[in-house]
Amino acid sequence: MGEAKRKKRLRAQLLEDNPVCIYCTASSETVEHMPPVIMFTRRQRPKGLEFASCEACNGGTKHADLVAAYIGRSMMQASGEAETEDLLAILQALRNNLPDLLLEMRPSPDQLTIAERELAGQKVLNVGGPLAAGFMRQFAIKLTFALYREISGRAVPESGGVLARWFSNYEARTGRVPPDVFQNLLPPRSLRQGTFDVSDQFAYSFEISPDGDFAR
Repeated sequence: MGEAKRKKRLRAQLLEDNPVCIYCTASSETVEHMPPVIMFTRRQRPKGLEFASCEACNGGTKHADLVAAYIGRSMMQASGEAETEDLLAILQALRNNLPDLLLEMRPSPDQLTIAERELAGQKVLNVGGPLAAGFMRQFAIKLTFALYREISGRAVPESGGVLARWFSNYEARTGRVPPDVFQNLLPPRSLRQGTFDVSDQFAYSFEISPDGDFAR
């Protein structure tokens, strides 16, 4: 069976097995990758963390995905031409679609001074503005829904909900992340396909109650 036919068959099977969108109560129509391919170098992403979704939920957060990719990948040390080219492409997409966001994310003189003093002059972004915070909250909530489905084997019920918080690399590096955030979590997981591993780009840890009704 050709690769295209195999992917089509797997997609059809996933939608058949999961007729309802994992984010809402609409019928599933598409397969979403969460986190999205734009988060990974050269858009090369191992299989896994693929979920049945409706068109509205899948396509309605493209800007949030773009912002999360820019913030996350800007904070990584570029290790080659591929990473640099990816980041420039993401930046151009933001210029085309969210120019006001880029203006908001320019660091103030005070922030640049702090970066020079505390981060040895590393590149910084102002991610505390309402646009950046709103898109990151949207991305964090959606990722939380997806990871709950992965670790519990079921979607968040209509009577349930998620509470999402996100922290910047600056907060992590300067000890501003509450220590209890990482307590009692299982060893981190990532995406792997054969020898292809992206744990240097994406990893998640969690804790889940015995009945599966609560996870973090």
